[in-house]
Amino acid sequence: MKTNILICYPSWEDRSFLGISRFILENDCNIVYLIKHKKTRNHEKTSSIITQIEQLLDKHNIVISEIHISSDGIETWQSIENSMMTIDKSVNVTLDITTMSRNVIWSLLTFLKKNKNKVTFFYNQPEKYSDDWISREPYNPKLLFKHSGIIKLGKPTILLILSGFDVERTKQLLNYYEPQKIVLGIQVGTQFCNDQRNSLAAHRDVCHLLGYLDVESFNYDSYSEDFGFNEINTSIKKYIDNSNIIATSLGPKLSAISLYKSYLQNQDIALCYIPCKEYNLDYCSGIGKMFSGTLIF
Repeated sequence: MKTNILICYPSWEDRSFLGISRFILENDCNIVYLIKHKKTRNHEKTSSIITQIEQLLDKHNIVISEIHISSDGIETWQSIENSMMTIDKSVNVTLDITTMSRNVIWSLLTFLKKNKNKVTFFYNQPEKYSDDWISREPYNPKLLFKHSGIIKLGKPTILLILSGFDVERTKQLLNYYEPQKIVLGIQVGTQFCNDQRNSLAAHRDVCHLLGYLDVESFNYDSYSEDFGFNEINTSIKKYIDNSNIIATSLGPKLSAISLYKSYLQNQDIALCYIPCKEYNLDYCSGIGKMFSGTLIF
């Protein structure tokens, strides 16, 4: 029988358990890799969700393997490498990126592409987001280990931001990197009040208030057939030859897949992520539409 592996990063959100449960019931799965953070956010509820997942997997006689990560980028990188490099080339691998951190997504893809031709993935929207805050107090941005770009001496630095609901993260990125130019990628659509909570005007105003006047923008759609890849990649290619590009995904989680796909074609760029100190325990509820695709390496 063909071995089918699911890799997921459970969190406290409803869609974490509901999404994994739906996948298990609808697909053949032999092994599930559970990624666990040593200092789990919202520990009590996350632990409860993980217990539910483990009980579900035990009920279906699915083998559980654990990957332990931390806030240390190098330690997390090495832990993921040790786990991924033991996966046989012949198995099918699916990533549940629903509640997975961007740096974890990119790290997994980095090692999976070393012995896989492709990987499938899926993302579950919540049923709704809270009208209140989602995240706050962003940490300093971090460059993904071994993905910090190739510096072109004498060339300007461009910060490409696939923006999200948290304008403070945009502000933190600008203060930290002090780029010569800013390119804002804006997710289109009215879903979850996106047109109000993630407007071009809000992010551009932050740039202008901090003195950054050279701001360009483009629209993309993470929920389109190519998950916004064409627009993201076109924007990167526009500047790649004459700039140092730092790129980050703060918008819909699927944009992290498209940005990584673009990175594979433009490995001069640096991949950046920016975690926050606090996330609202009730920032989303329920489970909505599922989006799935395949990334060809």
